[in-house]
Amino acid sequence: MPASHILLTAFVSEYSGSVSGKPQDHQGVACRAQGSWHDVSHAPWCGDDRWLELARTTANKQGSSLRRPPRPPATTEHLSALRKHLDISQPHDAATWAIATAAFWGCRRLGELTVPSIPGFSPSLHVHRSVLIKFSTNPDGSSSASLHLPWTKTTKQEGGSLVLTGRSDHLCPVQALKNIRETGSVISLSIF
Repeated sequence: MPASHILLTAFVSEYSGSVSGKPQDHQGVACRAQGSWHDVSHAPWCGDDRWLELARTTANKQGSSLRRPPRPPATTEHLSALRKHLDISQPHDAATWAIATAAFWGCRRLGELTVPSIPGFSPSLHVHRSVLIKFSTNPDGSSSASLHLPWTKTTKQEGGSLVLTGRSDHLCPVQALKNIRETGSVISLSIF
């Protein structure tokens, strides 16, 4: 039996104002599954009806009050506070510091630099400790480091480059990468 536009509208309206985000993100999965059934069964599909469109718009507006506000950005003050509480001569703290500076200065997502667990390490997703890190010093004395990330959220398996520019203070990400090599971290197969 095909789902009528009244039934689909009632389904969306049931959750109106009780969930955040667009209702099609939540109920849309169920509606699309219904639509797929209709396609396979050659039954009429009312999911594009104007009533349903209006119900989705209303539900989206009512659910917007449930959205969390954006988090404030991380700042150099946050990095300084973190650095103050780390002993970067210790492998775990050195790795923590290298991740923090690489994510901050390299504008990277933490998921691209961290490993969820030791058994969760995958060379196709995570940076291996044998990765070639290219350290460079320019004629003006500035330094940089670059390495290949095997996976990023936007490029997937194509990966991407992490490029870091040195700084002349305690927040230098290039020095943090050099330090992680010096501490001989044995936390996991990952560089971090």
